[in-house]
Amino acid sequence: MRKETIEIYKFKELSEEAQEKVIEKFHDINTHYDWWEHVYEMYKEDETGFDIDKIYFRGFWSQGDGAMFEGSPNEDILNFITPGYNNQQYQKNWSRVIKLIKNGDINIYGSFKQSGHYYHSKSYSDNLETEFTNDWQYKNYSNIEDICEDILYEIREHYEDICNKIYDSLEQGYEYYTSREAIEESIIANEYEFTEDGEQYY
Repeated sequence: MRKETIEIYKFKELSEEAQEKVIEKFHDINTHYDWWEHVYEMYKEDETGFDIDKIYFRGFWSQGDGAMFEGSPNEDILNFITPGYNNQQYQKNWSRVIKLIKNGDINIYGSFKQSGHYYHSKSYSDNLETEFTNDWQYKNYSNIEDICEDILYEIREHYEDICNKIYDSLEQGYEYYTSREAIEESIIANEYEFTEDGEQYY
């Protein structure tokens, strides 16, 4: 029988060369699980003007990469859209239609669904529509149907903005999780031990 003595090191005790070896080996320590879930939950809980059911993404360095979600505009959506034109009369008509929507005289309904082979802000279809509860009441409103179409257009624009923000958040999260700083923090937090040459000691 013989005995061998092995020196065991914490990460910070390793030489720079051994640390680099460990960092390379553990490059995916923070991304081998569903690391994106906290971003999903953040946007599902945030006030975006949408009830978000499901989020899709693909990233981060190829053509067609991006993020999108399936869901529907909710009652807060009117807080996130603005008139598309600066014309005073147009803005006046816009405000009148917004008031009708808030009063329930015009309803907005429909949803966004994933469409196609990609997952980016343009990879969707929708069935958004406005519904008038009493058409005859609005015969004296100027361009009311055009304004309604413009409102739906602005909702779609806001939808695409949220998709792009989700993607940006995911990309920033991924860049952090794969950074040396984050990898080191996880190695140290897990109290991993190593031999002198950077091999993990079990």
